[in-house]
Amino acid sequence: QTVTRSLAGTAGEIPGTYWISFLAKKIASGRESYIKFGDLHFAAVGSYWQVKTAGTAYATLTGAGTQALHLIVARVDAGAVNDTVRVWVDPVLSAGEPSAASALVPLTDAAFNFNPVTIQYGPLGKSTQSGEWDEIRIGRDIASVLRSTVDVESAAA
Repeated sequence: QTVTRSLAGTAGEIPGTYWISFLAKKIASGRESYIKFGDLHFAAVGSYWQVKTAGTAYATLTGAGTQALHLIVARVDAGAVNDTVRVWVDPVLSAGEPSAASALVPLTDAAFNFNPVTIQYGPLGKSTQSGEWDEIRIGRDIASVLRSTVDVESAAA
């Protein structure tokens, strides 16, 4: 129960800042949901969303309960040796780019790429989907991954 899409180019291959955003909702509490950007994984397991890279353990995104729709935004500062990932849940879009200090989770790991993008439901063999995703975007600046018209609260209604 996996769908994968390879990107035209490999994000993270060139050092610099990359932004990722997506809307997500886990809809079945007993099943797992994952969205993976290469080695950057987001998982809805249990009651909260979590994030990890290949060399780090899952870190809980506090406040990102799995039964509600959330806008998840990640900033990856890709370096030649290490990458730093910062994640926000439901940032206030009118406030502009979120500050690094306000990130829920900062992760540092060896340099990685985020290609391909994979959505996966689990455990395997079940027939019902366990999550929903929309507005999946990857860009070089925050403006390219967020639309000022996205309103998570009205989208959840």
